[in-house]
Amino acid sequence: TEFVTTEKLEKNEEKPKDKENGGEEACIKGKELVVVRKPPPEPPDVSPPATTLPRRSPLPPEPPDVV
Repeated sequence: TEFVTTEKLEKNEEKPKDKENGGEEACIKGKELVVVRKPPPEPPDVSPPATTLPRRSPLPPEPPDVV
C-alpha cells in the first residue's frame, strides 16, 4: 500500500509539475535547441568568415589608402 500511495502521490505531484515543468522544459528545450543548433552552423560559418576576415584585413588598409 505504501508503494501504491507513493506512486499515487508521485503521479499526482508529477501531473501539476509535469504541466509546469513541461512548459518550462519546453521553453528551455526550445532555447537549448536554438543554442544547440547555432553551434553546428557556426563551425561551417566560422570557415567562410575566417576567409572573409583575412580578405577584410587587406581591405581596411586599402580604403584609407584610397582616401
